[in-house]
Amino acid sequence: MKHKRILLWSITIIMLLTSILTVIHIAKPVYAAQGSWKEETCTSSEQHNKLYDVLALSPTNVRAVGTTSGKGLLVCTYDGSAWTASNPLSQYPNFEAQNIRAIGNELWVVGVNNNQSDHTAFIAHYTGSIWERIQTPDTGGEFASLYSLTILSSTDIWAVGTKHGGNSSLIMRYDGNAWSIVEKPNALSQVTGFTAICANSGSDIWMSGFSTGKSWLIHYDGNQWTPTESSWIGKLVCLSQNNVWGLEKNKSNQNLIHFDGNVWNPIPTANTTLDSHTDLTVLSNTNVWTVGQNAGK
Repeated sequence: MKHKRILLWSITIIMLLTSILTVIHIAKPVYAAQGSWKEETCTSSEQHNKLYDVLALSPTNVRAVGTTSGKGLLVCTYDGSAWTASNPLSQYPNFEAQNIRAIGNELWVVGVNNNQSDHTAFIAHYTGSIWERIQTPDTGGEFASLYSLTILSSTDIWAVGTKHGGNSSLIMRYDGNAWSIVEKPNALSQVTGFTAICANSGSDIWMSGFSTGKSWLIHYDGNQWTPTESSWIGKLVCLSQNNVWGLEKNKSNQNLIHFDGNVWNPIPTANTTLDSHTDLTVLSNTNVWTVGQNAGK
């Protein structure tokens, strides 16, 4: 079997077709022209692994999540020296994790549920000691996919995505006891699906979404939602009101973008052989991690 090697710019893996997950990390600022690369591996005993998201909590605590064919949730954990792979919740083999976020010792993961007989959105929760699937509300018989979540507190978590059957957007909220579906604001009536969400507070929320032939960047200031037509944005990371990061895709390429409190600007990346960037996580303005792939490797 030919090994398909995926190069990741600054950390972790987005997709691979073998049991070896290849990781590249650079400890230089994201805009550095050159850096020292270190290649690492997260070895899984299973075949057909894919990783879709990465979360750096510290230089010695990084998590990447995705799916293993036939075993569902795949979690790769980095402790500063080595990666380890696991398949918690393997009793749900149709779960494809899309996004991971943390609060304290707890982890929350949302994703796509490919079970033909179970249309509910899939949300996984790590309590600090065990993984569990969390019950979510029925979406009216439509396949529900959640692509992103943001955590304001242990009693205020938001997740966004789509309901495929009706080509409609999906917003869910957790209040500390249960998840519920949130009605989409009227100002976002033209948005038919959401791809990312991040928040600095309940009055400073960013989202990205799409509709037929258009992509949207959306901001909530505590009073109103403002959608602005934009390039397609797949990931958003909020550090503060004046420090928001995203991954933008236009017709020719993909870019890191940064919001300084006034405007969004493209961020040049170090020279790599990546064809695309697919996810990012940010510890600080000088410690940014992003993932991608090189189709030719």
